Amino acid sequence: MAESRNLNFKNSTIIPFFIFFLWINSFSAEPARTLESGIPFITNYTPTDYNAHGQNWAILRDKNGFMYFGNTDGCILQYDGVDWRKIRVINNSIIRSLAMDSSGTIFAGAQNEIGYLTPDSSGLLRYKSILSEIPKKYRDFSDVWQIHFINNLLYFNTRKYLFRRDANGYFKVWKAENVFHASFQPYPGQLYIHQRKTGLMILKNDTLKLISGGELFKDDWVYSIIPLGQGKLLIAARNTGLFIYDGNKTTKFNTRAEKWLIANHVYHGIALTNGQIVYVTLRGGLAILDRKGNIIKIIDEKSGLQNEQIWYIYEDERNGLWLALNNGISHVEYPSAWSFFNETTGLEGSVHDIVRHKDRIYASTGMGVYCLQRPKNGVINSKFLLLEGLKSQSWGLLSLKNNLLVSCNHGIFEYHRGKFNQLS
Repeated sequence: MAESRNLNFKNSTIIPFFIFFLWINSFSAEPARTLESGIPFITNYTPTDYNAHGQNWAILRDKNGFMYFGNTDGCILQYDGVDWRKIRVINNSIIRSLAMDSSGTIFAGAQNEIGYLTPDSSGLLRYKSILSEIPKKYRDFSDVWQIHFINNLLYFNTRKYLFRRDANGYFKVWKAENVFHASFQPYPGQLYIHQRKTGLMILKNDTLKLISGGELFKDDWVYSIIPLGQGKLLIAARNTGLFIYDGNKTTKFNTRAEKWLIANHVYHGIALTNGQIVYVTLRGGLAILDRKGNIIKIIDEKSGLQNEQIWYIYEDERNGLWLALNNGISHVEYPSAWSFFNETTGLEGSVHDIVRHKDRIYASTGMGVYCLQRPKNGVINSKFLLLEGLKSQSWGLLSLKNNLLVSCNHGIFEYHRGKFNQLS
């Protein structure tokens, strides 16, 4: 089976005039690699590629490495790295959620429909409904927005009800007093649920209880709860931003990222295996944050995403990011030692040489000499800036003590203290 490293880049946004940077630990520290990284490699899959609706809602990877996507077309998309296959749900309704139990069985939540995937006589996975296990008076639940596997029990969150299914197929039901918005499983064995007009709640001893400070979210929309370690949680709300819950109280987490997240409508978030945090939005693509809440990188249409409206994000075992988009599916190679720069990052013309001089990156092109500007003063992503004072096609670069030597069509120049001086 082909894995993500073999994915076809036919739909990738890589264009001419780019350079690769491979940062090796012995030559560059981790912070420098992050600050000097360019655009990550992105593979975009269009509805034509997988032959289904553009809108996707959920993502999952099974134990064999196959990828699954909940699609609006009433099917679960299965992808083995080469071929796509559609697994139809019995009522052809939107697949909002996917989850896998300890045995590797994949469960799916649709509209007024719940079921799982099971192999047929030929070994191909088919959808099997378990709707009949739910008492008839509770079958009008509409969309199943989240599924969680906790302590060998399955939880299905809908706007009207929270369902729990045991191994024998028995369903326990909690009815919403108002509306169950979203549910979260930040730590093993925990289930949090946001209820409109009530706030953020936790399920303890089969009872839903408001957490301390949970009432802060009664008129908002909680879209993400991320574990920070030591029992702490990072909560993202649509209109009021970021909060930290330490098990005893809920406090505001004021960061530079908050304004961007609110303006772009945060929708989902995860903690990466490298410790960073990723939030996806409905207006601006995704943002990668450090643990202090600073934005490290923004990945949007300028970076090569085919669509900035993202419903779900999933990190695979190779640390790649899969995105369920409003129109398509994307795979982002992040974190990665490889990235690229092109004209969207300020670098124009064919690149002839590249050198590190006094801890800065310089590149010579047919347009002149460029210097890589690290993010600062509100600028998020690294960009190349054309240096003034040399209007000539540039070729070779040489770092010589305090001076940068440049060979160009008009001779040899030195670059020192922000100025070009001709030597020959």
